[in-house]
Amino acid sequence: MIYRLTMAIGLGVLASCLGGCRVPASRTAGLVAELAPPLEQGPRQSVSVVVPASAVPPLTAPGLYRYLTLDECRRRAFAATPLAGLLTGAAEPDQRPPRKHDRFFLLPVLRAYAADELRNRHIAEALTDFYRLAAVEGQWDRLLQAEELLQQQQRAVEAAVQQGLRPASDRIALHRQMQELRTRQSQLHSARIVLNASLVERLALGQAEPPLWPQTELRLDLREVDAEAAVATAWLYRPDLNVLRLLNQFQHRDREQVQGVIQAIHPLLGIESPRPTLLSRVKLVRLLPNPPEEHWHEQLRALVHSRQQQVASEVRAAIAVRQARRATAVAQQAEVDSWRQQVAELEKRQAVGQAVTAELLTARLELLRAEAALIQAVADWHLADVQLRQSLGLLVRE
Repeated sequence: MIYRLTMAIGLGVLASCLGGCRVPASRTAGLVAELAPPLEQGPRQSVSVVVPASAVPPLTAPGLYRYLTLDECRRRAFAATPLAGLLTGAAEPDQRPPRKHDRFFLLPVLRAYAADELRNRHIAEALTDFYRLAAVEGQWDRLLQAEELLQQQQRAVEAAVQQGLRPASDRIALHRQMQELRTRQSQLHSARIVLNASLVERLALGQAEPPLWPQTELRLDLREVDAEAAVATAWLYRPDLNVLRLLNQFQHRDREQVQGVIQAIHPLLGIESPRPTLLSRVKLVRLLPNPPEEHWHEQLRALVHSRQQQVASEVRAAIAVRQARRATAVAQQAEVDSWRQQVAELEKRQAVGQAVTAELLTARLELLRAEAALIQAVADWHLADVQLRQSLGLLVRE
């Protein structure tokens, strides 16, 4: 009590000195620090969680959507890439015929390659959100069907418990299943909101409502990818490699201007690796005392070769991830087929009068669970495919 009174008096005096104005918090920080008592000490305590009870309405899907196709997602992501327009529109187009080593012609091309890198990455991020949202919506539908089946089972078990035909523990087990399903619904509902907000921002749609519906088919492509051909494609189209090759067209006397451009675009390119960065490697040329013209170009060619090896590793890793996720999706499809076969057999047995209601309901629930897992597995394959096409530098050209 004395501590609080002392601090209040101190703050009041300071406020009166300021003519009745509100005291900035930063001005009182020193006074509070001086008056604060030492922290209490003691043994380890438990962390308590308090969630006030409230009537939470059941989660429902929106009734109206904006349809977003895959091609529309690509086009809008290309147009809405931050800073790309500034790079490509930074200088007026030069109408003179280009000459070799003409920096007035090469610098706009250099900025255009940097814009390509930004767009390639931004399209990949938008498509990633697109496929994740498709997976969320597909799994949501399966959860709704599973909820209906569980409610039917709950009603049947409740009647059997009241008649003394089933133990009360069966009712508790079903209630636990329903709670787990509702928790999963809440997770998907939250993911839907987050992914919609992310796509609206990435595509510059301007408004959040109505929510987006990813109009696409999650189809698995079983074709193999030729690793060597993919590496060759990446070496041809990757914007960061084209930036390095373009640098070799500049003359040594332009190195200060080239390094200035690299300084500007390097944070945008974001070339990250444990090896020296593009900017640090280019600066090595600057440290040499009056390097000859040929040595300047040798250094830049070495940069291209080093980056090509990194790109080749990225492409091969992306291909491996894509193949692994394809195998996962194929295995998940086999599980779905197995449960569909079991459901069909149980339905035949039920049609001839056999008492298989409980087994059939369980099999239908397992089928819905397997279908939801298949949706996620195929969506994960699409994410890996997007990552591969990004590493090839193709997204900006599609």
